[in-house]
Amino acid sequence: MDRLLVESDTHDVRRTAQLVWAATRWIASCRGWLVEDGNEEWDAVGVEPYARDEEKVWAVRTLERNTARFLGLVDDPL
Repeated sequence: MDRLLVESDTHDVRRTAQLVWAATRWIASCRGWLVEDGNEEWDAVGVEPYARDEEKVWAVRTLERNTARFLGLVDDPL
């Protein structure tokens, strides 16, 4: 869960966002994660990937946190 990243290898930059979003939704579906609907607010880096009231995982937050750790923007707690 804490090592998944999403990217697109498409040669057409116009399709990148669409394909990354499709991959994000697919991962969420396979893993049973929640997908944010765009109304949530959180800090971009250092975001908590779990819902506060339940032990459910937020897909975009989790992938964002993983990317930030991969890029060295936040410390790896492991």
